[in-house]
Amino acid sequence: MRDHKHPKDVNVMTKVKNTLKSEYAHWLNSFKWTHFVTLTTQYELTLKSSRRLAERFHAKLKEHGFEPILFWVAEKYENKDGYHIHALLKLNRKIEPHEYIFITELYQIVSGTLSLRDLLNTPKDELGKRTYKKWSRIDLQRYSKGKKGTAYVTKYVMKENNRLHAEYDILI
Repeated sequence: MRDHKHPKDVNVMTKVKNTLKSEYAHWLNSFKWTHFVTLTTQYELTLKSSRRLAERFHAKLKEHGFEPILFWVAEKYENKDGYHIHALLKLNRKIEPHEYIFITELYQIVSGTLSLRDLLNTPKDELGKRTYKKWSRIDLQRYSKGKKGTAYVTKYVMKENNRLHAEYDILI
């Protein structure tokens, strides 16, 4: 015998899910995020390696005096195996253009794309940026409440197929 849910039950569950998502986003908005971040790697990320990458990235930012708060969620790629990370990031100050470059390069080391020695031996262009043959993508954007970054990340926490396979955390 098939288990059919009554339309009224489905409607109640949808309302509960939407309320939870809204409350989660509201709570996350209380942190006054400074950046919305997307992290990818050259290699396939599992849920376990996504957590390790987020923790290493947070630790390195902390080590370099940025006093980060990081809420991250692993998102499964739709058309290939593995995951990538979306995150909300709060830093202790407005960062300067050279610090964006520093954080990008720090991420290359954290993700295992480049060693510190390789990084230091890579020449810079006239803008002070290094060009990499291979690199792990980091998209570090100023956070804008209007773009609803908190709703975006909570979508992956609350998504139906993520209930059993979600990986997310807040690192302070």
